[in-house]
Amino acid sequence: MAATDSVTITMTETVSYEITLTHARLAALLDVPVAAVPGLLADVENWSPAGPVEDNYDLLDEIDCDTYRASSDDRNWSMRDVNATGPVPPAPPITDPAEITADLLADAADHSERRARALIAQGMDEDAAIVQAADEAILFTRRVAQLGRQGRTIVELVAAYDGNTYRLLRDLGDHLAASLAYVDRPTVEAHLERTLSDADWAATNDQFTALDFDGHVGDHGSFRTDWIESVLEKAGVPGYGYTADGQSAAQPTQSATGGAAA
Repeated sequence: MAATDSVTITMTETVSYEITLTHARLAALLDVPVAAVPGLLADVENWSPAGPVEDNYDLLDEIDCDTYRASSDDRNWSMRDVNATGPVPPAPPITDPAEITADLLADAADHSERRARALIAQGMDEDAAIVQAADEAILFTRRVAQLGRQGRTIVELVAAYDGNTYRLLRDLGDHLAASLAYVDRPTVEAHLERTLSDADWAATNDQFTALDFDGHVGDHGSFRTDWIESVLEKAGVPGYGYTADGQSAAQPTQSATGGAAA
């Protein structure tokens, strides 16, 4: 396999993301020799949530720069070879040119210069350092533009629901096929049976983040798992300790003609 051979890598969580890149580019992202790439690709079923190299998130950032790294339990990877021996065809632009402001270009140039100096200080050849820093500056520009776009989208989404947290999260949960629980200002005020001043709410809100309540529920013994079991029971789906056909997971699976576990 040549460094110019190409491969398409797919990362799947709730949705799938794909990227096509040459073996040389993949090697650069993973900081491994090009000769090591075929072996890594052959072992794709055993990749860690981060990718083929443990604790190296550069490929993850490249394929989806806003992936939440902590939510990786259900992440899996796959790949397919691309029948090409030359450069990868240019991908359609994923960033609106209007999002690339003069300030962002200046920040990207500064980022590239600082990164090149750091790579050279680490012993990298000057030309190679400049090329890598330029590539990283492109990713930096794309990431900042994407974060700005996502921020604007969130603001527009909240405005579209006119501040109705319940309806917003209900519709979002339906779309994501997820069940959500939340604590917001009205929830806290209902608990207190009094209104909070803006200063009191700001101080309270500073004490938790978006997923704190979910983590709190998960930390309290079997609260979450008991609820999941009750949902599975109502759905007629075998719960924990049983196989998909209702057999006890601790017992040998019965034959197809045998009866299901009670």
